[in-house]
Amino acid sequence: MIKLSFFVLCIAGFSCSPSINEGDLNHEKFCEYFTFKQNTYITNGQTRTSQSVDISYVDNDRMSDFIKKHHHRFDYLICDLVLDNGFYWSVKDTIARKLKLCADLKSDTTFFNNFRLLTPLAKQANPKITYTISEMLTVGSRFFYCDIINRKDTTIG
Repeated sequence: MIKLSFFVLCIAGFSCSPSINEGDLNHEKFCEYFTFKQNTYITNGQTRTSQSVDISYVDNDRMSDFIKKHHHRFDYLICDLVLDNGFYWSVKDTIARKLKLCADLKSDTTFFNNFRLLTPLAKQANPKITYTISEMLTVGSRFFYCDIINRKDTTIG
């Protein structure tokens, strides 16, 4: 029962009210939302730098506000794009890296489709999805490990 409750809570947490219009979803503006960040740290007395991809926020932009509210979704999406491409880590020139990222964001249809799936549009119909208990328990079983089943009442401990 705890697994089922947790799964239902997770599903409810991922749902959100649509607030983005089709016009806000623009390939050309993707370059403004993502950038590389340089991190400097000291290890064993040596100063080292590393690069990471980061989300940039644009003032007075509804899409940027949505990304800021749901940054975990888009962190995962942009990291998936960048980590799959060795170019970003083999080139030390930050300008070339930024230009490549911008070109990839504008041309990668998989990225755009996934971005769109993570961004509910205001006029988009939200069909009600019904899951069976079996489906929910199958998904929940991937996150929880059953230590013991009580033989008297079959509760999970």
